[in-house]
Amino acid sequence: MSIDKTKKYFRQRIPNYISGYDAFEVNVDTIHDVLNIKWVKKWESNPEFHCWALGSDGHLMYMAKYNSSTGKCEYWWCVGTLYGFDSSDAMLPNADDLMSH
Repeated sequence: MSIDKTKKYFRQRIPNYISGYDAFEVNVDTIHDVLNIKWVKKWESNPEFHCWALGSDGHLMYMAKYNSSTGKCEYWWCVGTLYGFDSSDAMLPNADDLMSH
């Protein structure tokens, strides 16, 4: 399926150490469209899921294992990249504010 890269779109992140798979890409209108993609939504079933956040360069970040005493998440994962979005479009917290370093 081909997408229109002149419009907003989302591209799945597949780590470099995994081969034989093509990244999923889809045109979207809103962040809600992205968060309702079946395989994206599945991440939320992890009991340690805290929230979605916007990372640097438009990365959609899965934030988990929130520590209320530090206000930080103990782990996170880049699920994909949002193209054509700015921070006000995404309406997500900043991932750097939630990362424990």
